[in-house]
Amino acid sequence: MFTMTIARKILGIALMLIVLMAGTSLVSTFLVIRTGERLDDIVENYIPAYGDLARTNIRSLERALALRTMIIEKLLKNADTTIYDMENARFEGAGKAAEKEAASSRALINGLLDRGVSKEDVAKLARIDIRIQVAMDKTRSQLNEEIGRLQLALDTDNPIAFQEGLARVRKGRAELNEQLESIRSDMLALLVNHAEGIKQDLRNIMIVSFALTFLAAAIGVTFSILVSGKLTQLGQTKPQSIFEPMAETGQLSLQQAELRGLYSQGLAAYRARHWQEALSLFAQALSVTPHDGPSIAMTERINKLLMTPLKDDWDGAWHFDHK
Repeated sequence: MFTMTIARKILGIALMLIVLMAGTSLVSTFLVIRTGERLDDIVENYIPAYGDLARTNIRSLERALALRTMIIEKLLKNADTTIYDMENARFEGAGKAAEKEAASSRALINGLLDRGVSKEDVAKLARIDIRIQVAMDKTRSQLNEEIGRLQLALDTDNPIAFQEGLARVRKGRAELNEQLESIRSDMLALLVNHAEGIKQDLRNIMIVSFALTFLAAAIGVTFSILVSGKLTQLGQTKPQSIFEPMAETGQLSLQQAELRGLYSQGLAAYRARHWQEALSLFAQALSVTPHDGPSIAMTERINKLLMTPLKDDWDGAWHFDHK
């Protein structure tokens, strides 16, 4: 029957603590890596994509203001076309800029989809990508056609066609604005959700590290006392009995029985302050089992007690001077 000695127990506890420390390190490393990847996604894709969508909306509004000024200039029939030409250039430039920003946001979103994100994000990002495409390729194209008809009505001086065209442009403009604003809001919600996920990951890192560290400390404290006899811990006055089982019931070997008898006699001599007798008995115990932890511990204690005057009320307990 294999009997664990104190040294083996200490080694086992040390290995257990090492495993727990390694587990803490692995879990923390995994969470840190995942947090880093989510941070990279936010910095490199989510924030830029949101910025592109916001600027798409802004450029679209700039284009609408330029168109309004162009219409006013046409209605005034001003011979000087400088303002009209300037606003027309602004109108065209804002349109191209809006297209560029929308294309950039779609490229960033598709980059996230290609790299791999959560299933929930895949569905949301895919819907956002499709909605951007619909807004720019369908709704905006229809709006451009209505703007073209409105400009033609202005050039041909057709009031009825102008009024009808202006109403259709306003309707198309409102529809495009609503679509772009809805897309921007949904992208912002995704961005905020990822930021919250990073905060939760950081909390998890702290919780896991604390829990595993606390568990390791608890195991260390629970099994820190591995010797037989009575011990008095620092800050306490009442001795506590500590036992180390030698074998299961009925399975004690002859060697273990002899060891137990010599150790018991040595312990009795120790408590009676018969130091030399106790040393002799523990030495005999060690001759039976050379690496017996309790006998070694008691021998060391007696050697220390021989160099330290005892108090009159000494009760045979060993007092820890540190935790």
